[in-house]
Amino acid sequence: MRKYLLYTAVAIGSAAVGFAGIKPSASKTSLNPATRAPEGPRREGNREGSREIAEKALREYYGTTAVAHITSEYDANGVKCFAATVDRGGMIAYADVTASGDLISMGVPEAISILTPGAMETAQLFRAPVQSVTREDIHGYWVTVKSSGNRPFVIQFDAAGRIRDIKSPEQLREDAALPKVGGPQARHLTELAMKRFSNIQVRDVLQAIHDPGYAMVSFQNGDGRGWAIMNEQNDVVEWRYPQKFAELPEPVRRAAERELHGDRVTTVEFGAARLFRIPQMVGGEEVVMLIKSDGAVDWISTRALHTHREMK
Repeated sequence: MRKYLLYTAVAIGSAAVGFAGIKPSASKTSLNPATRAPEGPRREGNREGSREIAEKALREYYGTTAVAHITSEYDANGVKCFAATVDRGGMIAYADVTASGDLISMGVPEAISILTPGAMETAQLFRAPVQSVTREDIHGYWVTVKSSGNRPFVIQFDAAGRIRDIKSPEQLREDAALPKVGGPQARHLTELAMKRFSNIQVRDVLQAIHDPGYAMVSFQNGDGRGWAIMNEQNDVVEWRYPQKFAELPEPVRRAAERELHGDRVTTVEFGAARLFRIPQMVGGEEVVMLIKSDGAVDWISTRALHTHREMK
């Protein structure tokens, strides 16, 4: 039985207007987690990369939706990276990209109305009203490795080779449990997926039960199996595309070879997922959450065992 790591993806509306008159991003703009899915990860320039390559990656990603300006350069795991501010109608978000043009986290300000009912329910646990919402498209590389007990764990790396997450077997969902989609809808989604993702064969179209209006399109290519959460308007909110281990960005490959048991690596994928970043005032201090569409909190800024030491 095949298993995939499914994060909860986020449905995007296109008509509502929220704070500062900002409209949610239209599904057909270039601002989409799967913008580069057909061509795969970027491999431009020399090994060190450059500011120009990073700026080009930002322009291609945001298109006319927002304007990104690089504000600083930093080193992450020995990889040259650039931080950028993202301006959309005077509202600011942030983005990070490597000097080779590989995306890490791409933020854009959105309307509060973009929140799904599940995300809004979580945000409304606190008395403080939601003042702003940032959509965060988190890009990465997922390496499945078997444990000593022969169980699959999925390790998520970012483009700089940093480990960002680990999912245990208990957190992997059986895609066989999802009901199938058929008829014209399945045919349309199959056509859309085959246009967006290169050299694939679609295996199944399944209902994304946690994401109303979206489906999970599972597919395969010569390197393995992947999937995408998408709707009939061609909005892809999360995806995984299989690739060869040798084709990973050098920082990711080095990190995986250094930290993992190489003989236990079974699959490699690259992809992206969309989350909501919501800051709120709680107990007199700002608390920032990354929330999935079903309301689950993926990350919270106060998550620390010994805050007084770890903040130093």
